[in-house]
Amino acid sequence: MSADHRARRGRRALALTLALAATSPGLGACGSDTPADAGPDLAGADAPAGSTAPAVADATTTTTSPPTTEAPTTGAPTTQPPPARTTSPPSITPTGPAIRTVTSDTPLAVWTLGDSTAQPIGETFEIESHPTGLFRTTNAYKASTGLARPDFFDWPYFLAYLLDSTTASGAPLPEAVLVSMGANDGQPVRPPDGPYADVGSPAWIEEYGRRVDQMLAVLGSRGVRVYWLGQPIARDPAYSATMALLNGVYADVVSRHPNAVYIDTWTYLSDDAGNYTDSLPGPDGAPVVLRNEDGIHLNVAGGTLVARVVLAHLAADYELAG
Repeated sequence: MSADHRARRGRRALALTLALAATSPGLGACGSDTPADAGPDLAGADAPAGSTAPAVADATTTTTSPPTTEAPTTGAPTTQPPPARTTSPPSITPTGPAIRTVTSDTPLAVWTLGDSTAQPIGETFEIESHPTGLFRTTNAYKASTGLARPDFFDWPYFLAYLLDSTTASGAPLPEAVLVSMGANDGQPVRPPDGPYADVGSPAWIEEYGRRVDQMLAVLGSRGVRVYWLGQPIARDPAYSATMALLNGVYADVVSRHPNAVYIDTWTYLSDDAGNYTDSLPGPDGAPVVLRNEDGIHLNVAGGTLVARVVLAHLAADYELAG
């Protein structure tokens, strides 16, 4: 069986696995985006409608349709002076020798996983990386999920199942995985041997960190390099404070895993004073709107900015030939 045939069969198996995840009780999913007993959600963070099945983007097809991460408007766009920060991609300094040389004959397999915040990033990463021929991309995101409610959707369990299914299909595993989640995780969590812990409490931070560590351990055990994307600043200050708390946990746990990198999207999506902004100046100086009306999700331009940040990190870690 040729490598191309195995890859095509693997992508079909992956698509089937993800579709089944939307309805399989064994994977903690259900038929709607929000379980009846889900408790308080965060400002409808994962409100985008549509199929509850995670979406899969075939690496051989580039989609140019905008990510459907629209959510109800939660307030009018803020008015503030034009920030000096721009949408220009950053330059990341390598911290060591290249992991390997990536060519069009030996492309880098990259998966993007997470909740609805992963959708615009995964789709625009595919669009940005496709012309190089150096990447084979797969996107798997499920709205209204996260690490706070494994009874609704258990990401570490599903991730292990997904990787095992990919191996069984004969398709190659990803070498790098982008993770973006947390938009719905500002709610109490329950440790295995204790009562629910309130958001921000020492017990909450410990338990949420344990779940992040589980994700990294599942991927690390397969030799996968992880790029964990922090959540961006949001329009609502209280919601932003919760996202900052999550980001602190992500950065701390990731720092303990040598094959993982934390990417601070907050810095790239705020103004020079560190405040929320709907837009940043583009290359020609004109403002480019980066956010959806909800003040939480990224639009296509915002996803593209983060995708270029990710590409800069990959270029620092791998020798991208061509």
